[in-house]
Amino acid sequence: MEIRQLTSQRWLLDTYIKSEPSNLTLVDSSNSHSSGEWHHVALTYKNGIMRQFVDCVELLSGSVTYLPIDINGKTAIGARQDPRSWFNGAIRMVKVTKRALTPDQFTVPIEADVIDCKTFPLKSTLSQNYPNPFNPTTSINYSLHENSFVKLVMFDMLGREVATLVNEEKPAGTYNVSWNAAHFSSGVYFSRLTAGKFTQIKKMMLIK
Repeated sequence: MEIRQLTSQRWLLDTYIKSEPSNLTLVDSSNSHSSGEWHHVALTYKNGIMRQFVDCVELLSGSVTYLPIDINGKTAIGARQDPRSWFNGAIRMVKVTKRALTPDQFTVPIEADVIDCKTFPLKSTLSQNYPNPFNPTTSINYSLHENSFVKLVMFDMLGREVATLVNEEKPAGTYNVSWNAAHFSSGVYFSRLTAGKFTQIKKMMLIK
């Protein structure tokens, strides 16, 4: 399984199985994905069918007769540094399991000697506040796919900053912030999340 970086700053998933009776390559240049953010990549093999997935979407599949690697087989995990498949990124986690996992089942230990695990989001997002419309308190969820300096700011219709809810460095993870607008008048407001190079804005309505 290879991640093939393109000159367009996007990448392709290239998977290949070879055995004595047959071989199969799954790659499609039209299925490229964005760089600069985490993705969930999976490869499954069951009942003679190999399937590849990116972010829980099946891209390609095919039939192949595959014999399991013997006890002396070796596995390499990393990046092959050559002009054909140059990769300058990171692998956050690798799991080999007997069944396909969903992204929320990929967990990374906070510390090597700690059993509890923390789920890392695949990408940074700012969710719509709830409830919306609200009076006077609402909750805002946001996710970070990497450690970032985070600023979550509220604006009114005129673009004036009326409240700063978060303004600090945060580790990757999912967060919930409450905003109490008891001292503000009814109307449209906007929440803006900035985390590193990521920015997203959501519109909300305060009704009293």
